[in-house]
Amino acid sequence: MQKIKAVRVEDFSLAATMECGQCFNFNLLGENEYIITAFRHVVHVRQEKNELIFINDVNPSSDFEKEVEEIWLPYFDLKRDYKKIREDIIKLDKKMKEVVAYNSGIRLLNQEFYEMVISFIISQRQNIPAIKKIIRRLSEKYGECLGRFGGVNYYAFPTIDELCKLSESDFAACKTGYRASYLCEAAKWLKNLKKDLKDLTYAEAKAELLKVKGIGEKVADCILLFGLKKTEAFPVDVWIGRVMNDIYGDEMRKYLKKDSENKNKSQINTKKSDENDKKPISNDRVRAFGEAKFGILSGYAQQFLFDYARKDKNN
Repeated sequence: MQKIKAVRVEDFSLAATMECGQCFNFNLLGENEYIITAFRHVVHVRQEKNELIFINDVNPSSDFEKEVEEIWLPYFDLKRDYKKIREDIIKLDKKMKEVVAYNSGIRLLNQEFYEMVISFIISQRQNIPAIKKIIRRLSEKYGECLGRFGGVNYYAFPTIDELCKLSESDFAACKTGYRASYLCEAAKWLKNLKKDLKDLTYAEAKAELLKVKGIGEKVADCILLFGLKKTEAFPVDVWIGRVMNDIYGDEMRKYLKKDSENKNKSQINTKKSDENDKKPISNDRVRAFGEAKFGILSGYAQQFLFDYARKDKNN
């Protein structure tokens, strides 16, 4: 008999959380219904209003309820008080009140660090459908089959040991393009990593990631936020750059001007053009401003801003 477990949820949208670009190992079945692979487990889940319904039919398990409690509820970050997070962000800046009001229920997923390293190296200059296809190819070729649903097999993301065995041509065969060499080096780096980056500060962990070929500022921040839950990170992409310039353009210019007058208090290399004219502030400066403004809540603010920017574009 099929097992189903329903969980009451608040401040949560399954669709918004899965589709916002923080994860790639999932398959959309229908409106608010997905099959998701994480931590070498697979689950069929759908949302009906304020209920999240887990269905034990992809890889039926006798420990299904335990799996939901120990893997999937933490994965979705369902026990965190996002209402308080929104209130705290508004306290930091009232300009965020409208942004926060737009929030559709995005939550920061708790994901495996090593998978995020590989996934976000792959993500460079790629759209989400393309990233998902590459992740699926890698998983089908080198990951363990976890179950089957609707005639489709679902596979675990390859382990670090499996990834280390792959050559550059193996990665390239999965359509990774120029990223193949980066992925080879990153896999070896992960295998030989002696320290747990979770135990480091945000700045220390970021410095370690930036040593890896193929990991720049944005990719590092995505890994830190989505793979290590370092919520001081404020990844900046096209969406965030635009919305931050729209909301904070003048304030950022004042911040940069003040900063340039006292360089000893900042590590940002400001330019007169950024400070004085109306050209968009560059991404690295947006990131520094965002981190300074929102502090430990930067990652949450970034997700709310991302959601707001996309909704504003679609309206």
